[in-house]
Formats: sequence, C-alpha cells, structure tokens
Amino acid sequence: MTFRTRLLVVFTLTVVASVGMVEWLVTRATRKAFERVESQRADVLVAQFQREFDRRGQEIVRAVKDVALSDAAVSVAISSDDSAYYNEASAMARAHGLGLLELVGGDGAIVSSAEWPVRFGYVEDWLTAPPAWKPGVAFLRREELPDGFTLALAAVETVNAGGRQLYVAGGQQLDQGFLDTLVLPAGMRVLLYRNLEPQFAPHLLAGSTDTATDAAEFQPLIERVIRERRPRVATLGSGAAAETVHALPLTGIEDNLLAVLLISSSRRELVELENSLGRNGAWVAAGAILGAAAGRKRRPGGRRKLEHHGGGDVARRDRAIGASLQSHDA
Repeated sequence: MTFRTRLLVVFTLTVVASVGMVEWLVTRATRKAFERVESQRADVLVAQFQREFDRRGQEIVRAVKDVALSDAAVSVAISSDDSAYYNEASAMARAHGLGLLELVGGDGAIVSSAEWPVRFGYVEDWLTAPPAWKPGVAFLRREELPDGFTLALAAVETVNAGGRQLYVAGGQQLDQGFLDTLVLPAGMRVLLYRNLEPQFAPHLLAGSTDTATDAAEFQPLIERVIRERRPRVATLGSGAAAETVHALPLTGIEDNLLAVLLISSSRRELVELENSLGRNGAWVAAGAILGAAAGRKRRPGGRRKLEHHGGGDVARRDRAIGASLQSHDA
C-alpha cells in the first residue's frame, strides 16, 4: 500500500468518524428536544382532561343537588308508598340532564332507578355504609346497567323531610362521548381503559379507531399500571408507527383503580427527522471521500507533466553546454 493510499484511507476513516459523531450528537439533541416537547404536550392534555373532568363533575353535582332540592324529591322522601314513584327517577333524569339517577330510601332500598327500573327494591349498601362519598363532591364509580357494567362520574345528595331520608345518586357515563369533548393536538390521541372486569377486556378500551389492534398493543402497559397503581411511560410499536404513551391510573372513592387514561403521541416526525439526518450525513461523507479520491487521481498526471517539462529543460541545457565547449576548443 503506497503512502498516498494509506493517506486516503486515514482521511476516509476520519471523515466517516467525524460525520458519524456529529450525526450522533445532533440526533441525540433532537431526540431530547422532541421528548421534552412531547412531555409538555402530554402534560397539557392531562391538564385539559382534568379540567373537563372537574367541569363535568361540577355540572353533575349541581344537577344532583337541584334534584334533591326539588319538590318532587321531597314528596318521594315523605311518602310511605314507594311504589307510587316507580318511574319518578326517569322523569327527573331527563329534566336535569343526567344519564344515571337513582332515588334510594333511608334503608338503602331503591325507590326508583332511571337506568334500570326493575331494580326497584334492591339494596344499595354503598350508600348506607360509612360513606366514602361526600355531598357536593363528584367521584368515579363502577355502575351496573342491564347490559353490563359502566364507569360513571357520580355525585350523591340527601333529602331529609318528614322524619325520613332519601338518597339522590346521579351521574353520567365516562365513555367515548366524554373523550370527544377534548381538543387534541395533531399527532396525539386519548384513550380510556375502564377497569370493570377481573381480566383485560378489549371492548372496555374507549377512544380507539381499531380496538383489536390497540388493545393488543396497549394491554401489557395497562395491566402493568393496574398492577403497580403508578403512572408509566412507554414507547410502543416501531419505526414511523411508534407511539410514546403516558398511562395514568384513575381511582374511585374507595381507592379502587377504575380506569387507566392513555395519552399517545406519534413518533413519526422524530423518526422521519432522524432518517433525514442519517441520509444527509451519508451524503456529506460520500462527497468528501469522492473529492479526496478524485484529487488523488489528478496529482500523478500533474507530476508527470512537470517531469516532462523538466526533462526538456535539462536537454536544452546540455546542448547549450556542449556548444560552448566546442567553441572554446576551436
């Protein structure tokens, strides 16, 4: 290997190493900046969810309180014939914009249920037991409906009249309709897994456009959050389809974990930017190496040209010296 070849090899390795180092540093800085912005966007979305959650909760608290203060609720409380008010909850729910409403006697027996009228006479132990709920405070609750369980945002008020007591428990389902009220930045989405069954159930994942695929992808993360009861962040998928997912547990009044909020952010922009940096780095390195190789090829020709011109000068000088010596001898 000639000296020039060795020099070209050293130059090539230096260029490749330098470009690789610069690309690594730029990519690392870019990824950190992207993840910082992504985390800020997720925090903003969590805050938006919490504000909407609080706003809905306040609306429910006001509606339930209005029901409790109504003359109709007082009439139910003082009546000795509960069967006369079998359908009263349905009319009250429609009048006050509540999706769920039950009127429950002081002994815990249901007087009227808007969502499940045939439950008349069933006992709601959670209302009469030492209360975990507080009047005027909304909370999450696992609510049973005719077709299964649902996650509800609920509130409770009491009516005391004529020496009798009536519980007014009302609320709204926390489902896809609630998620639709959130304003999402481009590239982000919000899902809600309602933890209503002992085992993971794909149909309980709200906010998904492809339930089967999303359920399979999110299941390990959801189960981990339910098991550990702690927020978690994970990157799911690969390539341009990868997502960074922030998972937060949501608990009920009995500190039971009832849902997992999932905030997903696409990593497509980051992947495309990293690929672009890689391509640009490769082009820069290739250009520098090709330039050095082309310069090496030009130099030998130039040297031969100089040697050719140099050889002509020597011949002319020799002829001149020979002519001078001949003249001196004559």
